[in-house]
Amino acid sequence: MPKNLFSYIKSKKTETSTIPPLRENGELKSESSIKANILNKHFQKAFTPNTSQDIPDKGPSPYTNSCMSDITVNEQGLRKLLSNINPHKASG
Repeated sequence: MPKNLFSYIKSKKTETSTIPPLRENGELKSESSIKANILNKHFQKAFTPNTSQDIPDKGPSPYTNSCMSDITVNEQGLRKLLSNINPHKASG
């Protein structure tokens, strides 16, 4: 029932969302590729650390003595996992 309800609502929805014009250097830009580049630059600055230092040495790891067996990835196993994915379910 809920799936049918949401499918019906989605079919009746006529509103489309777009990214409004963005300002770059004081000018409004409305071309899609330019807006994508503006957003890319913004998020690149926000999520890229500005460090010029090397990664600090924290000494030896307390976990180096623990043993973990090697992991083998092969085509057959990967195909089996991919075939079990349900495309109608949310990820996670």
